[in-house]
Amino acid sequence: MSLGLIASSVLGIVMAFQYRRDRRIIIGLLSAGIILPVGFLLLL
Repeated sequence: MSLGLIASSVLGIVMAFQYRRDRRIIIGLLSAGIILPVGFLLLL
């Protein structure tokens, strides 16, 4: 089950970068998706 989660996450990131949009938005959203949950965990 964890391998499926990792595979779908990696495929989602690859698909996001293949879509011809502004890469700054993609990188910003991806980093926010990493930094915000970690920040919320540190608040607890």
